[in-house]
Amino acid sequence: METNDPDDFITLLFLLGHPIVHLKAVTVVPGTPDQIDFLRYVLDRFGRNDLPLGVFDMNAKPALSKFHLKIYDNMSIKESREVLDGSDVLLTYCDEKTILICGGPLKNVAKAIQTGRFKFGRLVVQGGFAGDNIVPKEKRLSKFNGRITCPTFNLGADIKATKIVLDYNDIKEKYFVSKNVCHGVLYTKDTHKKLEKNQR
Repeated sequence: METNDPDDFITLLFLLGHPIVHLKAVTVVPGTPDQIDFLRYVLDRFGRNDLPLGVFDMNAKPALSKFHLKIYDNMSIKESREVLDGSDVLLTYCDEKTILICGGPLKNVAKAIQTGRFKFGRLVVQGGFAGDNIVPKEKRLSKFNGRITCPTFNLGADIKATKIVLDYNDIKEKYFVSKNVCHGVLYTKDTHKKLEKNQR
C-alpha cells in the first residue's frame, strides 16, 4: 500500500474489519518512519499489532499525507524504524493460496519475485485504466470522459517493477482494477441500510 491518498487506507480498514478476511501481513511503499508509526497505530486499534509490517525504503522522504493525520484526533505521529523488509514479508507469508492485494507501486512484489522463490495464487492490483471504448457513457466519471488511456501512479511510479510483475509466470491469476473504477463510489442510504443490517 501507499499513503499519498485515502484509498489504500480505506482498503486496509475494510480488510482489517471483514469477518472472513484472514489478513496475514501488510507492506507499504516506500515505508518511511512516519508511515510505519501511523500503520502500527491503526493495526493496534484493531487489535492486530501481531501483523508483520514490511517496507521497501525506510530512508525515503516522508510519505504520509495530511489526510491520514486528520483521521485520529489525538494521535501524534512519531517515527518508528521497527519494521521488516517488504520482500521478506511477502516471501514468508504468501503461498499458492494467497490473494495478494496491491494498492501501491509494485516495488516490494518485484523485489520478492527477483529472488526466484516467490509464489502466490492471485494478484489483485489497483492500477490500469478502462477508457471510453470499454466503460459505457452512463458509468464514466466526468474527469475521465473522452479518454481511452490514462497513466496511473501504481503502475507508472516504477515501470521496471511493474514489468517484472507482469512478466512473472508463477502467479496463477492477475487482476487489475482500473483507475476510473477505483476513483468512483456509489454509496446511498439503501447501501448504508444493507450494511447496517448485515452487521447485526
